[in-house]
Amino acid sequence: MPPLAPEPAVRLFVDRARAVRPGFETHARVPDICAALDGLPLAIELAAARLRTLDPDELAERLDDRFRLLSRGDRSKAPRHRTLRAVVEWSWDLLDDEERELARRLTVFSGGATLAAVEAVCGLPYPEDLLASLVEKSFLEVSEGRYRMLETLRAFAAEELADTEGLRDAHAAYFLRLAERAEPELRGGGQLPWLARLTADHANLDAALRHLVRTRPEDALRLMALLSWFWRLRGLHGGQVATARELLAAVGDAPLPGLEEAYVLCAINSLSGDGGGDGDGGGDRSDEIVARVDDVLAAYEGPLRLPYVLVLWSVAAGPRPATMDHALALAGDDAWARALLDVGLGFREQFVGRAREAEERFARALAGFRATGDRWGMANSLDPLGLYAHARGDARRALELLDEGLEYVRELAAPEETSDLLRSRATVLLHQGDPAAAVAHFEQALALARTAGMPDKVASAWRGLGDAARLSGDTARARVQYENALEACAANWFSVGETVRILIGLGRTAAAEADPGTARDWFRQAAELAAEGPGDLELADAAEALASIAESPERAAVLLGAGSGLRGARPEGDRDVVRTDRDVRAKLSPEAYGQAFEQGRKRRSAAVSER
Repeated sequence: MPPLAPEPAVRLFVDRARAVRPGFETHARVPDICAALDGLPLAIELAAARLRTLDPDELAERLDDRFRLLSRGDRSKAPRHRTLRAVVEWSWDLLDDEERELARRLTVFSGGATLAAVEAVCGLPYPEDLLASLVEKSFLEVSEGRYRMLETLRAFAAEELADTEGLRDAHAAYFLRLAERAEPELRGGGQLPWLARLTADHANLDAALRHLVRTRPEDALRLMALLSWFWRLRGLHGGQVATARELLAAVGDAPLPGLEEAYVLCAINSLSGDGGGDGDGGGDRSDEIVARVDDVLAAYEGPLRLPYVLVLWSVAAGPRPATMDHALALAGDDAWARALLDVGLGFREQFVGRAREAEERFARALAGFRATGDRWGMANSLDPLGLYAHARGDARRALELLDEGLEYVRELAAPEETSDLLRSRATVLLHQGDPAAAVAHFEQALALARTAGMPDKVASAWRGLGDAARLSGDTARARVQYENALEACAANWFSVGETVRILIGLGRTAAAEADPGTARDWFRQAAELAAEGPGDLELADAAEALASIAESPERAAVLLGAGSGLRGARPEGDRDVVRTDRDVRAKLSPEAYGQAFEQGRKRRSAAVSER
C-alpha cells in the first residue's frame, strides 16, 4: 500500500491504539509519529500497538530505532507482515542488484535529490531507468523533479551500504559546488529560483556541512561562508551556532590566506543571537572572537568576494565606525557592495542626527540595488525611506514605499525583513489614526519575528501593540504589552534603542493615568540608557518624552528643540510629539517658543541631561 496522507494516517493510528488502550482519543505527538513513519500503514499499526506499554511521547522518542521498536506484530498474519523489518526485507528482495545498489547510494541524500545530484554523487551514469524502476516499486517518490526515499526505507538501505565515507565525500563536494554557483545569484535578479533551489536542498547542505566540519575544515569554512547569506534571507542564521563553534575550534585562532572572509563569517555564525553572550558563561570567549574578527578585517586588503560579510558583522557586533571606513576600500567596484555600504553609511548618518544626508544615502542605495535587481537590498532601502516620509507627515508616500518593500520581501519569503516592514507600516497606520489595522500588522510582525528567532524584533512588535493600546486609551493593556516587550529584549547592542522606547512607552502610560512622577522616573531611566546607545535617536526620543511632562512650557520647548537637533528633523508623523508641540505652542508666544526651541536644538544632549 502507498503511504497515507496525514489525516487518514492519524485516524488509522487512533483506531489501532484503541485496541490496546481503550478510550484513547489522540495526542499532540500522534501526527509526528505518523509523519516519522512515512504514513506507512503497517508501521503505523505496529507503532499503535506499542501503546500497550509506552505513552505517545516515549514512542515518538524511540522511533530512531524503528526496526527494533516495531519488531512485534500479529502472529496470525503472514511472516512478512509481522514486523517492520520483515516487510521492508521482503520488498528489498524484490529489487534486482542494480536497483539495490542505487537505493543504497541514495541514502546519502537528506530530503531528496535531483537527477543531476543523483548522477553526480552516486557515480552511476544515466540513472534515469533505475530511478523510474524504484519509483514504480514504491521505493522512491518523485515530485517536481526531486526523488525522495521514505525514511523507513532509507534507514534500512543505509544498513546495507558499505562505502559511506567515499559517498559522503562526493555528496559534500557536489553541494559545495552548488553553493558556489548559487552565492552570486542570491544578490541579483536571479535570486528567487536560486533561493528555492537551496531551500529544497537545505537538509543536504546541512549534512554536507557537518561532514566537512569533521573531515575537511577548510572546505567547511568555504561552504559555511557561501551559505551565510542564504541563511540570512531565509531567517535561518541563528541555527548554525553549534556547528560554527565546532568549526572555529577546528581551524584555530587565525585564518589561512585566502580564507579571511570565510573565517569571519564562521565567527559571525558562532555568535549567538544575544549579541555575543552565549547564555552559558561564554561572554569572555565571545568578546575574544569579536576582537579577533576586528583584527582580521582591519588587516584584510580586499576586495571583498562575499560583501555581505559587512552587514552580518555589523548586526552581530554593532556599529563599527573604523570597520565601515575600511569597508569603503574593501568594497572595490562591486555594485552590490557599494549599495550595501550606502545603507550602512545611511544608518551611520541617521545615528548622529544627519537626517537629510541619511535619506540621500538610502536613496542612493535603492538606486544601486535596483540596478542589481536584488529584492533584499531594495526592501532594506525602502524601509528607512518610508519612515523618513512618515516623519515628514507624508503618510501616503510612506505607505507606497513600504508596500513596495513588502512586495519584495514576501517574494523572498524573508521572515525577519517582512516583520520589519510590517512593523514600520503599522507605525504609520497607528499615527494615521487606524489602530485596528496597526494592531493586525503588529501581530503579524510578532509572529514572523518569533519564527525567525529574533527577540528584539519580538520586543519591538510588543512595543507597537503597547503603543496601539495606549493611544486607544487602554492603559492597563498597554502596560502589559510594554512589560512583554521588556521581557523579550535580548542583551545585545541594539537592545538599547528598543529598551529606551519601551521605557518611554511605560512613562507615557503613567502620564496618561495622571501619574507624572512615575512617568518622569520612566523617562529619566530612558534618557540615562539612551546616553549609552550607539547613536542620538534614542536620546531624541527621551527628550521629546520628557517635554510632555516638563515643569514649564519653556522647558518643554527646550526639550523639543533638543529632540529635533538630535534627530536632525521634526517627527511630524509622531502623534505623541505633535500633541506635545501643539500644547506647548499654545502656552507660549511664537517668539518665546522659537527662542527656547532653538536653545535646545543647539545644546542637544546637554539640554536632555539638565535637571
